[in-house]
Amino acid sequence: KRSGRGSLRTLNLGEFLAEAPAAIDPIIEGCFKSGDKVELIAPSKCRKSFFAIDLALHIAAGKDFLALKVPRPRRVLYINLEIKSDWMKRRISNRIRGYNLNIDEIADNFSILNCRGNGEVLRENLARFVKESKVDFVVVDPRYKLMRPDENENSGEGLVGVLTLLDTVAEMNAAVMVVSHDAKGDNSAKDIRDRGAGSSWAARDTDCRFTLTPGRENPE
Repeated sequence: KRSGRGSLRTLNLGEFLAEAPAAIDPIIEGCFKSGDKVELIAPSKCRKSFFAIDLALHIAAGKDFLALKVPRPRRVLYINLEIKSDWMKRRISNRIRGYNLNIDEIADNFSILNCRGNGEVLRENLARFVKESKVDFVVVDPRYKLMRPDENENSGEGLVGVLTLLDTVAEMNAAVMVVSHDAKGDNSAKDIRDRGAGSSWAARDTDCRFTLTPGRENPE
């Protein structure tokens, strides 16, 4: 039993089972729920950020996306660490128009935090932003921008700080999805558990993974 961060107590089986588990409340049916950790993995320039934006917008709207079933609208926080604010405005505006979504219906459910060049500041304050926003789903795009200069994502130890931060967000009952890059080369034949560049620690610490793969006949 947690009485504070870092404080633990063992429970006997009777105590552990005395309270029924919370009902499963999926954010996307069959994929992930509140408190889960999610990865979106794709090769460089494979439009993974567009997929992440599209998914986040549909979750905010409570509308199904592709074959993914979204049971109801959720509060979303999209954290952009990569592109300038004006380009993010253009990108999101175009996606909203392209999907014929109603901005008035989703405006209160979709928050954006533009943090280009401020990865370390975000890292120190992410838990506070999530708590203040009272969101159900957080997108961090991309993961590597959260890493400090002395951390190496090819090493499990180099990922510990980021993975611990994602644990903190998940413990606040928000699902958190990080956008990550694939290893170089053709990854289409790999098992989904082996996708993604860097240490395998990230894969083992994930509840759900999405992967995007260029088509063989039409890679574009």
